[in-house]
Amino acid sequence: MKAYTDLEQSKILKDILPIESADMRYSPLGDNIHPWIWTDTFIEKDALPCWSLAALLEHLRKIDLFPDIIDSVDCVLMDISFADDEDGKVLHPIQCLRVEGKTILDTCYKMIVKLNEQNLL
Repeated sequence: MKAYTDLEQSKILKDILPIESADMRYSPLGDNIHPWIWTDTFIEKDALPCWSLAALLEHLRKIDLFPDIIDSVDCVLMDISFADDEDGKVLHPIQCLRVEGKTILDTCYKMIVKLNEQNLL
């Protein structure tokens, strides 16, 4: 089971999410066999934040987005439905965003990237 965002995902998310929302870090080791390790501290200046599924879902909760997650045999689907409103008036009809991934963590990552692309974060 994938516990945290991988290096490539983390490099993208560090520019999208608040760093304090990350619950772990990748820290450079400097050797060729294991160039990065997980750590729960942010001591090294070159450390890269990474997020668990819980941290990603918590960030979505804090901004009032609650995904529906469908786990099938071949993939995981995530839907977020929302409506723009102002003072209790619906400005636009309900919209739905859907992403698909191999794991629930990958799917949540894709949803956050998609929400960012649509300026919804």
